Amino acid sequence: MKRLKVDDAICSLFEKYSFNIIIEALLFFSVIIRVKMAPHTISGDYNVTLMEWINEYRQYSFWGGLEHTIGNYYVPYNIFLDFVARAPLAPWFWIALTSCIADYVGAYYIYRLVYECFGKKNPDLKKKAIIVAIVTLYLPVVMMNGALWKQCDSIFTCFIIMSLYYYFTDKVTVSFIWLSISFIFKMQVIFIIPFYIITYFVKKNISILHFFFLPVAYVIAGLPCIWAQRGIRETYSVYIRQNQGYNEMTWLSLSPYQLGFESYEIFAIPAILFTATVFALGLLYCYKHRENIDKEFMLMLAAWSASTCYVFLPAMHERYDYVALILITAFVVAFDVKKIWIPLVMNLCTVMVYNRYLFDFEIIEGIPFMIMSIMYLGAYLVYTYNLIKRLQKQ
Repeated sequence: MKRLKVDDAICSLFEKYSFNIIIEALLFFSVIIRVKMAPHTISGDYNVTLMEWINEYRQYSFWGGLEHTIGNYYVPYNIFLDFVARAPLAPWFWIALTSCIADYVGAYYIYRLVYECFGKKNPDLKKKAIIVAIVTLYLPVVMMNGALWKQCDSIFTCFIIMSLYYYFTDKVTVSFIWLSISFIFKMQVIFIIPFYIITYFVKKNISILHFFFLPVAYVIAGLPCIWAQRGIRETYSVYIRQNQGYNEMTWLSLSPYQLGFESYEIFAIPAILFTATVFALGLLYCYKHRENIDKEFMLMLAAWSASTCYVFLPAMHERYDYVALILITAFVVAFDVKKIWIPLVMNLCTVMVYNRYLFDFEIIEGIPFMIMSIMYLGAYLVYTYNLIKRLQKQ
């Protein structure tokens, strides 16, 4: 059959706008994937924990709910759950919607962050930054975490990414404002703090006063519960209570402590001190080669900071490498695609852990965690080696 002029017009239009068409299609498909996942409330965290807290909020007025200590999140997310308890539609809708919106905010700032690292050199690099952002939206852990698991890791993570972007654009005060907002949603923001400490000494563009933004924001965020008569101690001890009762070196995390270092009483403090030692050595090495540090390396360093905390700190949960996976994937796809196997291994191992929790799926009973922990540690060590070599080569 003879081609029509309309066929040539369609092909011409596609050739001219192919990139935009594909990107828009991928964005649309990513939304559909989340829409399909969201109604499934298969997570015990949602069905047992979150719903129990929401039902408790329903027993009180809005301010009455804030007066009582319900759950173990800090005040901002508690306020959100208090609203969810009174909102129309099922709670899963609002929880998944909020986390998924944060997915896209985070992806947008990943695009801006990577493009900033490119130095805004030409339109082709802008396209590559867009591709990196799309890739992060399609990471299985990102799609599953909020839409399916109903977790809020994407919320504090998007604020961390915003903080990094404004830091990279020399708006340090704005950067720490967003970092402080991240801190009042999840304590795991401390995973990125070593990056800022290292740059404090190496780049010398941060004041020590910037670090006080975090406790000040924490105090301010607790005021609604103080006004609701909850009490100062009950309000501000949330993060302390979160850490009480931890008696395991790892909570389904892919940690080297899976290899026999299981006694929390014996190994917890040494693990914390070992992690601090790793960062101290990282600081000394970066300071020695400070003249070679550029924005690409700084993005790599931020990802390493989050990953190091997850790998070596005790009492890590299976979701705590969320920030690290996004940043490592973004860096490798943007700047070192030959090492793409590193984030692939890390993401694959974490997805397998997600599957174990959500679907009770294991390849071989009792063996995968040890194997996956070794694979994950190997990928982390190679990433660390590349970090060292990159700084030498600049």
